[in-house]
Amino acid sequence: MAHPLPGVVDDLPDHRATGGNRAAQLRPGQAHPEALRQMTLTFDRLRKQYGQVVAIDDVTASFAPGLIHGVIGPNGAGKSTLINMTAGSYSVSAGSIALDGKRLDTLKKYQIANSGV
Repeated sequence: MAHPLPGVVDDLPDHRATGGNRAAQLRPGQAHPEALRQMTLTFDRLRKQYGQVVAIDDVTASFAPGLIHGVIGPNGAGKSTLINMTAGSYSVSAGSIALDGKRLDTLKKYQIANSGV
């Protein structure tokens, strides 16, 4: 079965069987470094709400590969919530998170981790 995100390896032989260098071998589900360099992380109208409390409201941003990005703000601004939603630790209340155009917010936490996030 193909992985839901492009550039992610689903099935590779064990590195010991091929005599290869462990550091140079990819494990099943691990993103290939070349694919990671070409993926853009996008938030589209992202919202996180806990009951009546809105932690993140209408965030739209795009993070291009090859650049260093930072998320800054005061305590309680939603920085950690944004990262936790991206990693799949927190659910998204509204909007979407995508990596190279493929939705992350619909994947399981381990699938997000295996995609290179």
